[in-house]
Formats: sequence, structure tokens, C-alpha cells
Amino acid sequence: MSGKGLSMREILEVKRLLELNFSNRRIATTLGIHRNTINKYVEEIKSDNLKINSEKANFTKPVTEENFWVHQIHWEDIKNEYLKGVSLQVIHEELFASGKVPVLYSGFWKQLKKNINLSRVTMVRVFKPGERCEIDYCDGIDILDPVSGEIKTTELFVGVLCQSRYAFAEFTWSQKSSDFLGSHVNMFKYFSGTPQVVSPDNLKSAVTKAHRYDPEVNPGL
Repeated sequence: MSGKGLSMREILEVKRLLELNFSNRRIATTLGIHRNTINKYVEEIKSDNLKINSEKANFTKPVTEENFWVHQIHWEDIKNEYLKGVSLQVIHEELFASGKVPVLYSGFWKQLKKNINLSRVTMVRVFKPGERCEIDYCDGIDILDPVSGEIKTTELFVGVLCQSRYAFAEFTWSQKSSDFLGSHVNMFKYFSGTPQVVSPDNLKSAVTKAHRYDPEVNPGL
């Protein structure tokens, strides 16, 4: 590595090892850097003539052994991973294990808040009690007919009151109109009343013809 300049991290490590009374030879062996290069930097460090190119380092404040890692981290990459659903604790554990982050999670979190904004854009919907109920179907369970041995597939009808999140669910054999309307009757009995608005997803049982502005709704509704 003779003839090549050292990075900020390597320079700080050389200074740290010097303070521990490591010899130049031992520093070179420890860091895997040519001894001539180490000799050059040690001489400049001891004479206090070492100047660091601030433009190349791109640091916004003086770098110390305690904070040099902050400037080596690609914070936007961390943000992207977090927004994909990766836990910050998992991210910290991986960075800590690789040596890129030398501090505990609390210190990592403190620097993370300073460098990136992790807030997600959300919209909070507010409903009055009994104002709205949202309904939809999802996959049900398979049931074995003990007589014929045939496996029959069911559908799961779900209705949720938006304000309280109180839910009703039942299995039906299909999403046909008769089952669909029957599930509504059972749901209203379960809720002991009817909401002002029943909002279906774009399921075929409720919306016979989809349209952005004027969809055709099941006449039974």
C-alpha cells in the first residue's frame, strides 16, 4: 500500500494505536498497510503537520474517534431499507457486526434521527360511530365432505365497523348474490343495527360493473 493516501478512518486508527504505544512496525502489521506509508503518517502526526483535505472528507464538523463512523454511513440506504420493512434493530445489528457502527443501538438511533427523516406519509380517516362499515371477501378454508370425500372451498365474508373496528366474519360456500346478501343480513343482526354506509371493495358480488364515476352496484344492496 506504499504511496497511497490513507482514509480518515485509517488515519484515526493510526493515531489511536500510537496512543497505545504501538510501534510503527506493529501498526503497519495490524492495519495491513505498508510500513513506509505508516512511517510517513506517524511522522506528520507527531509533528502535528497532518492536514486533511476537508473537501475530500466532506465532513460538516471536526472528526473524532467517537463520531468518524457517522460520516461513513450511507444514511439514505438505511432509510430505504427501513421503508421496505426492515427493522432498525436488525439494520443496527448487521452494521455493528460488520464494524461499520461501533456504538450500541441507543447511540445509533441518536445519530439516525439527526441524519434522516423516517416518517411515513399517512392519511388518518375519522369516522363517527355507526357511520360506515367496510366489507370484503378473502380466501376461506377447505372442508372435506365426509360422505363423498370431496374437498369443498369456502369464502370468508368480513365486515368491519370503521370507527370501532368491531368485526363480523362468516364462511359461505360462494360469493353469489344469495350468499352475499345473506351475509349482510347476518352481519346486521350481529351488529344489532345497520350503518349509514356499507362500503364494498371492488368485488363482483357487490359491483357488477366497475366504473370510476358510475359503477353498477348489485341491485340487492
